[in-house]
Amino acid sequence: MPSPGKPSGASGENERAAAALFGALSFFLAAIELLVPKPLPFMRLGLANVPLMLAIDLVTFKTFMLVAAVKVAGQALITGTLFSYVFLFSLAGTFVSAFAMYGARRFCRGLLGFTGTGVLGAVMSNTAQLFLARFFVFGNGVWAVVPPFLGMALVTGSLLGFSCELFTQKSRWYAERFCAGEKKHRGDWPRETPRQPQSLSPPVTAVGDGPPPRFHRRAAFLAGRFSAGSLAAAGLLMAPALLAGGSTTARAVQFLFFLLLAFGTGKRVRPLAVFPVMLGIVAVNLLAPHGRVLCSLGPLRVTSGALRAGLDRAFTLEALVMLSRFSVRSDLVLPGFFGSLVSDSFRLFSALSERRGMIQARNIIGSIDALLEEITASGIAISGDDTESAARARKTAPAHFFALALVVILSWLPPLFLR
Repeated sequence: MPSPGKPSGASGENERAAAALFGALSFFLAAIELLVPKPLPFMRLGLANVPLMLAIDLVTFKTFMLVAAVKVAGQALITGTLFSYVFLFSLAGTFVSAFAMYGARRFCRGLLGFTGTGVLGAVMSNTAQLFLARFFVFGNGVWAVVPPFLGMALVTGSLLGFSCELFTQKSRWYAERFCAGEKKHRGDWPRETPRQPQSLSPPVTAVGDGPPPRFHRRAAFLAGRFSAGSLAAAGLLMAPALLAGGSTTARAVQFLFFLLLAFGTGKRVRPLAVFPVMLGIVAVNLLAPHGRVLCSLGPLRVTSGALRAGLDRAFTLEALVMLSRFSVRSDLVLPGFFGSLVSDSFRLFSALSERRGMIQARNIIGSIDALLEEITASGIAISGDDTESAARARKTAPAHFFALALVVILSWLPPLFLR
């Protein structure tokens, strides 16, 4: 494989198409990663970073940053975490690692392969998230999770980087688009052509088995009565209620309230996944004792201040996740050029998901290569203005606006009266 040169295979009018395709690949891998259990919501294997690494040598810096932004926004819409702390962690981790990987790959030519780039990106991403976790999740007890977090970064970064090395060495699709500044190709990326208005994004159930029919019925019932925009607006009005203070009891009530809202909208809530995360947050906060000693568990002193801080953080952070899952739908239309680009990526993601059966475990690289060749050559329409699609979006009836207003009012009652 030639060493990295100045990328131009996605130059000119192809820049947007390249960003949409790499964004769609990030969505596809993020959806697969949803099936993998993880101890903390922001602790990920990083599968969605693979398209970022592959894009470094193929696109300009501007397009590379666009891919990173599309990845963050799309993951938030797929997982329903746009209004939660998980989005903040994803935003920080993605952009810190993106800057580090691009800089290392571009300025250390011939010295750093994809494996080293992957390790650097994973370490920088986890370091940024640990920094935020110090203030939002674990407090002073964050030092207890630094070794496993950075150890996981070394392992996952190495594996993902090595996978990129293998793919770039064997992939005809990648080789045809790799450019050292001398050749430019036509038709390298999905073509930018006018398209008919259609669904802005597929549900994440396009990959995997998805929730049972009863969840789909609830989701369809709510989708027929509330627009994605009205739900998002309600979420923005309710989020400050979680940050308004109040007692631990108030935060617990808010958590249960938002959990019921998320369940009611058809989102699948797994208590066996939620409550261990909350217990982990509390346990790490207990490692920084302060206040009256309540009891001792061997060498660990359980203090009132640390326990209260842990419970407050656990209820608040998980309540934000549940609120975000209630108020963020995948058909939410983001405004402007960037919103249109995210929509393009979702269309290509839908095409990838529909063809996922092409991927064969016995020939993983060859089958993925064939899938990308088919997507690129299929002429899937992207680009254009989403005004028509936005205009066709379902409106919220006045009576249903009153229902949302009632929900917003109820969310503010615990911090006002349970002090």
